[in-house]
Amino acid sequence: MARQIIYSIIVALLAGGLFFQHHRHQQEQRRIWVKLRLLNASLLVANEQNEEAARRSARETESLVRRIGSQQQGVRVVKQNEEILRRTTQVVGVLRNMRSRLLHILPRVEHLSDLASNKGGVAAVLADSTGGASVHRQLADYTAFIRQFLPELPLLQARQARDPVLKEALADAGGAGQFYYDQASFSEALVMLTQQETAVWAYATAALGNQSLKVTYCGVLDKVRARVMTVADTVAAGEKYRAALFLGALQDYRDLRMSVNGKAISVLPNGEGRVEFIVPKSGAAPGVSPTFWRGAIQTSMYGRDSTFEVLVRYFVRHN
Repeated sequence: MARQIIYSIIVALLAGGLFFQHHRHQQEQRRIWVKLRLLNASLLVANEQNEEAARRSARETESLVRRIGSQQQGVRVVKQNEEILRRTTQVVGVLRNMRSRLLHILPRVEHLSDLASNKGGVAAVLADSTGGASVHRQLADYTAFIRQFLPELPLLQARQARDPVLKEALADAGGAGQFYYDQASFSEALVMLTQQETAVWAYATAALGNQSLKVTYCGVLDKVRARVMTVADTVAAGEKYRAALFLGALQDYRDLRMSVNGKAISVLPNGEGRVEFIVPKSGAAPGVSPTFWRGAIQTSMYGRDSTFEVLVRYFVRHN
């Protein structure tokens, strides 16, 4: 009898320990899923913002090209931007299709908390030509394409492996360094697919932003020049020299900063800078001698700081 009691106690303790261990495991899995779900939600928001930023950049560039007269270089940039958006949308469509297929087979979101039981399940869902290996090839092809416009961009896969937020989340889930979906859990694969879409849109936005600079410099900045209108080209020593400094072909006079010989000058509402200074006396022999003053205009054009300089010659009359 005593032996049976002892045996029953041992069995009860073991059962209690197994139950506690199982409960603890479930809690840990739930914590991991919550972390992955929050990361996934933040990435989805970033995807919407990056997509809108990319499309807005393309629209602004096209609008700028129309304003400056649709020059050959500008038209070429617009066509390249259309191809960038087309290729980006194509790759993003594949990633979203994979996400949709994964989500479709899950009867309830709560099942994602059991990460361990989902291991290997992704391969069964994505075992055709749109599987993980194919996506990696498409991402590599997309990187090669986008590097035509921004050569310094790294491979998308390598970039993901260095992402500290994603790496930390997948490390908790036991999938650190694993970026092939056929060996990942459902929850890991969903997060990785969302993160890859984030990276694709970020690459597109960076490339389109670089494209807009080509239009800016080939179009608008080719026409904008620092100009000067002088009251008189010859001024007696000790008298005041007067002139107006402005940017020709510029229609927006906001945020103009001007200087003469390194000293800031006031800018009128019409975009003219008031150039006024006393011509110093030098004690030179009577006559006329040439000299110079240097003007600089700083402004922000289409999101880029620009400086325009001009060197102006005038004559000093010595009495």
